[in-house]
Amino acid sequence: MKNQITVIRNTNGTVVGQVTKAFMKNARIFGSAEYEMWEQFITRYPNAEMRTKSIKKNPDKKTNRNRTYDNMEKYIKTACGKDSAAYLVTFEKVKAASAIQKNPYKYVLDWFNETFKGYETHDIFKEEKTNEQENVVPFNNAVNK
Repeated sequence: MKNQITVIRNTNGTVVGQVTKAFMKNARIFGSAEYEMWEQFITRYPNAEMRTKSIKKNPDKKTNRNRTYDNMEKYIKTACGKDSAAYLVTFEKVKAASAIQKNPYKYVLDWFNETFKGYETHDIFKEEKTNEQENVVPFNNAVNK
């Protein structure tokens, strides 16, 4: 069952009802099945909090995010100095040759990664990291009695 409440008992004695975002949204609608389930839950655990489930993300995962053709071209222009014109010509040839490949982007990306090994330290490809706070709603705000 997708819309369910997972009971988490913390060491300090508090009880948390962990739910999906869809469940939280529907629990605010009077008379819905989720509303009734949450009402039963807070009857059993009066001081409970409703918290949405969060997906654990690997902060060390290496991705090709923000590595677009435009950003590759910007990197070549800024990092290569005098040789940038020659690299740009090669870059355009590689993009043209990639058209017949099964995955053109991967073909260009592989060439780029092989040719420019120090790109990860450049500011163009750095991503801003934001910490998303968990969505915690006290039981009395989640469902009004």
